[in-house]
Amino acid sequence: MSGMLSNMTLAWAQNRNATILLSASKGAVKFASEQEIATQVMHYNGSIPGPVIRVPQGEESIIQFSNHLPEATSIHWHGLRISNEMDGVPGMTQEPIPAGRDFEYCFTPPDAGTYWYHTHQRAWDQLSRGLAGVLIVEEDNPPMVDQDLVFSIDDWRLNKQLQIDDESLGAMHDWAHGGRMGNMITVNGKFKEQFEVSKGE
Repeated sequence: MSGMLSNMTLAWAQNRNATILLSASKGAVKFASEQEIATQVMHYNGSIPGPVIRVPQGEESIIQFSNHLPEATSIHWHGLRISNEMDGVPGMTQEPIPAGRDFEYCFTPPDAGTYWYHTHQRAWDQLSRGLAGVLIVEEDNPPMVDQDLVFSIDDWRLNKQLQIDDESLGAMHDWAHGGRMGNMITVNGKFKEQFEVSKGE
């Protein structure tokens, strides 16, 4: 399956009672138009980054997750003050979701703001392959703006074949120095992303 780049489709419909469908799978993407060989990745709903999820503040949100990966995974809702059993940390707050299985996340976010969601199972590997997206908890009366733009900035460590540098995954040097540094920076999954704005915005 060929993945999509910068597919920032909203996963929350206008119907506040709608269930959000989210899935994890393997795929391939090209970060730049001139890239000849696609990079093998893991992604949510077939896009890098995963779709922007918008949920209302103070209301119950239901995310039906399907794991189409050949290995177990989970989703952590980074920064949200929610119940432990929905927090998505394998071995601590939930069991990892096996390959081919589904899990229903159900929580009520108390705080409005911009957050992110990501895998928490073998995160040093799965997160480095693309399993992350933006989560926005919307207040009832949002501020008036000209445009509401989302920037998801990531750095990827690719080898000469433009694939994820497997040999460096889980390197203790990276862990000891505050994280893994990449050699390609993307914005919303693109090496050269552009946004159009009008004068005065």
